[in-house]
Amino acid sequence: MKRRPSDMNLKKDFLTVAEAAEYCGVSERHFRRKTDENCIASVFFMGKKLFKRKDLTEAIERKYLIL
Repeated sequence: MKRRPSDMNLKKDFLTVAEAAEYCGVSERHFRRKTDENCIASVFFMGKKLFKRKDLTEAIERKYLIL
């Protein structure tokens, strides 16, 4: 049985752009645009741009606190 990407994201510390966008509940295009604006840190590893799940969670929480 193949697992959904969202099930796998719960166990990973670093997420790809597609996984991070899904984690945040937005499209990849929107995610890419907003990460540049909001300065969410990323790392490059083996040719992939990765985001820490912890950083994404903090960014989401900051946004809710601002509203």
